[in-house]
Amino acid sequence: MKIVIVGIGGIGGVIGSKLAQYDGDNITFFCRGKTLQELLLKGLEIRSGNNTCLIHPKMATDDPTKVERADAVIFAVKNYSLENAAKDIAPIVGKETVIIPLLNGLAALGKLQEIFSASQVLGGCVYVSAFVVSPGIIQQNGNILKVLFGNSNLTEEENQKKYSGIRDIFAAAGIDTILTAKIGNEMWSKFIMISSLATATSLYMRNIGELFSNTDSLDMFKGLIHEIVAVARAKDIVLPPNIEEETLKKASSFTPETKSSMQLDFEKGNANELEALTGYVRDEAKMLGIDVPLYCMAYDKLKNIT
Repeated sequence: MKIVIVGIGGIGGVIGSKLAQYDGDNITFFCRGKTLQELLLKGLEIRSGNNTCLIHPKMATDDPTKVERADAVIFAVKNYSLENAAKDIAPIVGKETVIIPLLNGLAALGKLQEIFSASQVLGGCVYVSAFVVSPGIIQQNGNILKVLFGNSNLTEEENQKKYSGIRDIFAAAGIDTILTAKIGNEMWSKFIMISSLATATSLYMRNIGELFSNTDSLDMFKGLIHEIVAVARAKDIVLPPNIEEETLKKASSFTPETKSSMQLDFEKGNANELEALTGYVRDEAKMLGIDVPLYCMAYDKLKNIT
């Protein structure tokens, strides 16, 4: 199966390295600029704890004419790069190509369904803590790596029949992978954590350990979780009854020095995902007539420093 990974940052780098170690002949790394140069010259380095893994991709390129028609495309770029990345990769996408977005946030699914209306665009989400140290070098914090994907318009049986091949390849590569028709609910459960955590860590510029050890930032985090859960329930998203407690537990399981990717972008003065992670909740709440004062306050403060 020909799989193309679009975007070799934290998510794409970790997942791509696993897949390349399992079946490097059929994995393409699609990236550009300094990242592509480093992959071609030195390879992709994944650091995790005291371990370092160096991968030399069989194919890394920014030229779609050098890539065969893809059976599956994994989008792992930042939200602000998604549209351009989709246009770049379009020549190798056909109607049978399965597209899975593993981006932070929820808006990417709709964008890709619009761009690739003739292809199979599934929902997807990933749990991993990883960031770019420098182009071609990825730091993974902790051992969590879990991918969920599926087509919410099909039954569980239909999902298994159509997409189990992709699931099996991911699993064989050592990635904890779940194929589910309930991917919409799973995406919202992930988004509740990533949105509230990214917003709180960026607002206070504190890593997870600092966030939990300071009352002001922990109270803010809890308040943001409460607000976004209210938005999700208003949209009839099926969530566990103890989703707020589960979200806190998941966030606390990351190593204390972990920073959210949005916080890192703010610290470096890079483009960031404020609109996708914080603004999205504010806008959805407004349309639903729900009060989210903490999200509005955080958005306004963070917007002023972008």
